[in-house]
Amino acid sequence: MAKRIDDSTRISKEIKVQDWKNERIKLIRDILQDRHSPLLWEKAYDYFYQRISSRFLNPIGWIIKKGQSEGEGFSAVALQCILIEFIESFYQGKIYTTSSQPRFYEYNSSAKLFIDFLMNHYPFSNYFKMEKSARGFYDNIRCGLLHEASTKETSLIRVNSPDNLIIEFIDDNKNMIVYRNKFLQSIKDFLSDYKNKLFEDTQLKINFIRKFDDICGIKRELYFAYGSNLDSEQLVNRINKYHTAGKVVLDGYKFAYNKRSEDGTAKANIIKSEGSKVHGICYEIDSDDLDALKKYEKGYNSREVKIMYDSIEISAFTYQSESFTDEKPSEGYRATIIKGAHEWKLDKEYIINNLS
Repeated sequence: MAKRIDDSTRISKEIKVQDWKNERIKLIRDILQDRHSPLLWEKAYDYFYQRISSRFLNPIGWIIKKGQSEGEGFSAVALQCILIEFIESFYQGKIYTTSSQPRFYEYNSSAKLFIDFLMNHYPFSNYFKMEKSARGFYDNIRCGLLHEASTKETSLIRVNSPDNLIIEFIDDNKNMIVYRNKFLQSIKDFLSDYKNKLFEDTQLKINFIRKFDDICGIKRELYFAYGSNLDSEQLVNRINKYHTAGKVVLDGYKFAYNKRSEDGTAKANIIKSEGSKVHGICYEIDSDDLDALKKYEKGYNSREVKIMYDSIEISAFTYQSESFTDEKPSEGYRATIIKGAHEWKLDKEYIINNLS
């Protein structure tokens, strides 16, 4: 059975998944090496813009151009609402999931995305200064159109405002008149601003790649490193790349140099220990890189653990061994772990008491 998404799948009229795969490696390296190459990101943004133009902006334009003001604005604004969720998910690097426990880069409800978009981006932020108003747009415009093919309560859609407004609020500020043409132009204005910010903002670049990867069916894993892969240079030498990295804590375990290795020295390991903590780094890596990583983790078993990231519990995989030794680690191996711990500024007392 053929995969739903393969390298020949078109992500726009002129671009295939394989084209993105070729470009993404350059983009990831550009971020890791802090290069900020404008031509690379110009091409990446063009991939994005071609996709939304063919699927949203052009069809909306055709509806508006050929419309007779007989209700076709419902279709135009419904497409605009779908587009808002898509472009805000690009901005935030969020991937939709049906899970009740989304990972830090996932979302399972579009309400927050809509509210964030309307309240945080010019020119919409000039109108949506209260969450109540942004929520009103989500409930009465977005949900009304997409679920019931109609606006709700007293909200309306009209062609143009005589005062060149995007939105005009009615009654209690959660009902409104949406002026469809100006609203579309404002989305285009946001896209121009987004392009300029993308070229300068590393986090937006990371988010952009994550979202485009998801469109192309490229999956990721969260990997908890507590040993020599704390050293990001070593990790990149082993699997070529990673996407994000953040300090995390694993509760209920302690760090130990007690894993038996082929060279006779001890390697890093984690052992269950109530009240103890293991400090480390959570890397976001490609699922396709797991086989390459596993080659370096002989004698370890992969297992899922719950780690704390910014006070949020998330799932990640790590490596643990049940093959023990009383030998000591080599000085070079210990130095690599300590180097990585200092690189990420792990807790100083933890480094002294556990890794040194």
